[in-house]
Amino acid sequence: MNGTLLLKESDVQDQTLSLRMSFPAEAVSVADTSADMKFVSVDDWLPFAGKRVLIVDDNPTSRAILARHVQNWRLEPWLVASGPEALEAILQGERFDIGLIDFDMPQMNGVQAAERIRMHLNKDILPLLLMAGSSSDAEQNDESVFAGSVLRPVKPDHLGLLMLRVLQRQSDEGVLSAVPVRFQDQISRQALNEQMAVRHPLRILLAEDDRMNQRVALRLLERIGYRADIAMNGLEVLESLARQTYDIVLMDVEMPEMDGLQATRHIRRFLPGERQPRIAAMTAHALQGDREYYLSQGMDDYISKPVNLQDLVHVLQKTPVLVSQKLGMAK
Repeated sequence: MNGTLLLKESDVQDQTLSLRMSFPAEAVSVADTSADMKFVSVDDWLPFAGKRVLIVDDNPTSRAILARHVQNWRLEPWLVASGPEALEAILQGERFDIGLIDFDMPQMNGVQAAERIRMHLNKDILPLLLMAGSSSDAEQNDESVFAGSVLRPVKPDHLGLLMLRVLQRQSDEGVLSAVPVRFQDQISRQALNEQMAVRHPLRILLAEDDRMNQRVALRLLERIGYRADIAMNGLEVLESLARQTYDIVLMDVEMPEMDGLQATRHIRRFLPGERQPRIAAMTAHALQGDREYYLSQGMDDYISKPVNLQDLVHVLQKTPVLVSQKLGMAK
């Protein structure tokens, strides 16, 4: 059985700050929480030292204040000014242990940003806390999306308690690692060297209809020295291949007009053998057996979304350098 705890405290200006927490009913009582509010100390944060906190707030002053609080608690803040920036960081492979998201932001509000993040990371992997400007905004604290919410102006004691409770619960459930994991540490320095494209030159076509996913993939490629041409759908892939030869096509499976599978079948059937590119499927719906299915449809490799640098490097390293060799021989 789950429950929700709502704490309210009035300040000297007669403003009210509400703290809403969702938790298993047996996890905490009102009395326990009141006691914790008085006695949370720096020592309570020591088990979580170095954990990474994603802070999403379009106000630079608010970001700086939140960052200072987080650093005082021995945590590591990562600051972004919008939901799209937060999503981009996650898609690039950045790892976070907890996230703070402001509700009132332009382009994409906090709830919308959190819902987009939930498409890639579930609540157990990255708990999110909503910072709301009003009680009505706080009511949008969907328990399937957020682990809790706090009203602005945010009081550090209240926010700290909420964050500490969430981190403790994650730790008790075995979700948090003892040491923060940096994605970059999983990749060899040689692979991250921007000269990889010089050692292993490739002509790359990126088939992706989502603009944000395009930006993420292009930035990952740039980090290892590559550039890529863009196709928005399968038809544009065929048009690009009719104009020139590519070593590899990074092929999104779901695209409008002509999807990645249709385009791949057409390429394998009609494109001359000497111009056949290597094709790597990209899909956000990674299910058991997907890799085998896509390989059976004429694709050569498989990358699950969100694309990370390690998988991308692995696929590129396996791609023969055919186009560049032919161009060099022609000279």
